[in-house]
Amino acid sequence: MRALVRLAAMAAIAAPVVLLVAAAGAQPLPHGDAQAGARLADRVCSACHIVAEHQELPPLVAHSAPSFLAIARRRRTTAASLAAFLAHPHALGRMPFPHLTQSQIADLTAYILSLRGR
Repeated sequence: MRALVRLAAMAAIAAPVVLLVAAAGAQPLPHGDAQAGARLADRVCSACHIVAEHQELPPLVAHSAPSFLAIARRRRTTAASLAAFLAHPHALGRMPFPHLTQSQIADLTAYILSLRGR
């Protein structure tokens, strides 16, 4: 019974994310600027994430969110999944909603994906 409740809870959390990713995949993503994304990440995201290898200050939160490098290296990370998540991060309930523009989302996505080769 406990496993069934847990499975139902996981499905309830995953369903909106799957829908968001599918919706993002249906629309062409704007081309982002990785350098602009790096600057934006430093200003907006570095309080919780390690956004760069040589980040000047550590994240402020005790249990920091995954680093951008770790996110980039995930096999399931794509431009569409990042864009969908950044447009609606509250779907998972753990990240503040930064109200990013489409251009900012494209820039952050380009930056995160640029970290893959590192």
